[in-house]
Amino acid sequence: MSLPVRLFLLPLFLGAFSSLSLAADPPRVVFHDNDHAAGKLHGRTLSLQLEIVEGMWYPDGYDSTGVLIPVFAEPGKPPTDPGPLLRVREGTTIDVSIRNRIAGKTATVHGLHTRPGKDQPVEVPFGEERHVRFSAGAPGAYFYWASVGGKSLQERDIDSELSGAFIVDPPGKPAKDPIFIISAYDRPPDPKATPPVQELDTFAINGRSWPHTQHFTHTVGEPIHWTWINASYEPHPLHLHGTYFSVDSLGDNERDRIFPPSERRLVVTESLADNGTMRMT
Repeated sequence: MSLPVRLFLLPLFLGAFSSLSLAADPPRVVFHDNDHAAGKLHGRTLSLQLEIVEGMWYPDGYDSTGVLIPVFAEPGKPPTDPGPLLRVREGTTIDVSIRNRIAGKTATVHGLHTRPGKDQPVEVPFGEERHVRFSAGAPGAYFYWASVGGKSLQERDIDSELSGAFIVDPPGKPAKDPIFIISAYDRPPDPKATPPVQELDTFAINGRSWPHTQHFTHTVGEPIHWTWINASYEPHPLHLHGTYFSVDSLGDNERDRIFPPSERRLVVTESLADNGTMRMT
């Protein structure tokens, strides 16, 4: 007789959130589980509109205290964390427009280019829009991300949630396996502010901190396939607290090496580098 197994996602939690003084009423950031692709497909061309906006984020649940952050959104829709899922088949051309609505800030967007390839950052001043058109490239797991103020992935702090998955599927039916994005929020302290601002530091998976991450129920012996993206500023020792898993692919956001069955390793823990991606069974 098969028994159900409960699985849960446990990011490291390093601090508690406190409220911010807000003059306006920004939109609430919606948790996004990467379960549906964004944009409109016309033949072999995907059109997608992105905006960078400010929203109230509640990583500890909507009944907790929120924090104001920059995030991605589609026009006319609530902002999401992670950003809209960009998922296409190999051979698709992608046409993306990006508008920056963060007052007084220039946003730099990364990762919207053909894979494998070299990053081609796109700067978007406040109130302006930029267009990017490229071929998806090779199948694999990748991601796009942005910063406000030209910071590197490792230097992001309050803009840590500006990330979205970019998945290229081989020809045929797209997979429906869960996709998880690891992020790390860090708000520096400001003792000169009135009142003083304390440092906030937390890790999240798909926009949620433990114990508000997704939960799953599976049956013993059932194959489970997951895709992981580390959009945080440091490596993450990914493990399942006693369960072995197979490493099916590893990438660095420019190339994704998909292992043949003979090269897939069975591990307890795999160190997923910052800027890294992994598919596992």
